Amino acid sequence: MSTRKAESSGESMADSPPPSPETLRRARLAWEQSQADLKSARASHKAGQFIKSSFLCLQSATNGLAAICQLHGHFQLPSGGPAQLLALGIRSDPAFPSAEFPHLERVLERNPFAPDKTSDPASEFSRACLSECEALGKSIRSYLKANKGRFFAP
Repeated sequence: MSTRKAESSGESMADSPPPSPETLRRARLAWEQSQADLKSARASHKAGQFIKSSFLCLQSATNGLAAICQLHGHFQLPSGGPAQLLALGIRSDPAFPSAEFPHLERVLERNPFAPDKTSDPASEFSRACLSECEALGKSIRSYLKANKGRFFAP
């Protein structure tokens, strides 16, 4: 029975079959890319590239959440932002932690081609994105560790 059938029939995640080796490979790749994006976001923020840092945080969050969704059998992912991916992850496994990230949801409102501003608003926005992204990354890492027998250890 697929994960989607299991969730709709009330079965627990443990009752559904484990992810295929290819699914595990893809999810691990998304997780690793998420971590690389976060590292780049930190470096960009430190270098004063605040808009770039914000977009890298969004990309990191999206990749990390995509890994969780893929592990639960969702391969056609919504493109509306991290909140939609998080909702899909929670629907797949209610044990997945909830989170809010208002700054990450607003990154796409920024003009990526505008010159980076060194003003406090751009810097503070980037710092808030980093904070939300790091918290989300910790939640995903904890979830993967708690389920490492089924998925993989981060």
